[in-house]
Amino acid sequence: LILARKLNLRIIFIIENNGWSMSTKTEDRREPIDLKKLCEALGVNYLTKVIRSVALISGPVLIEVPLETLGSRKDGERFINYHSGLANEI
Repeated sequence: LILARKLNLRIIFIIENNGWSMSTKTEDRREPIDLKKLCEALGVNYLTKVIRSVALISGPVLIEVPLETLGSRKDGERFINYHSGLANEI
């Protein structure tokens, strides 16, 4: 992001954020990264959905796409949403 902003590259970064890091929730491993604040600090455009005019935006663009591929039930048991691909177990 820093290099893309410095060189004012017209590049689109797409971040699929499912809230998990490896096989644990992100907050179990590290502090969350607020991508919107990071982009604001760097002067990078931030979106949460693709818009038709994204190609017209000058400079780099980061699009954060929230996904629900992994999660936990109320009883604390973890589950995998298998529509997202092969995974036999967590």
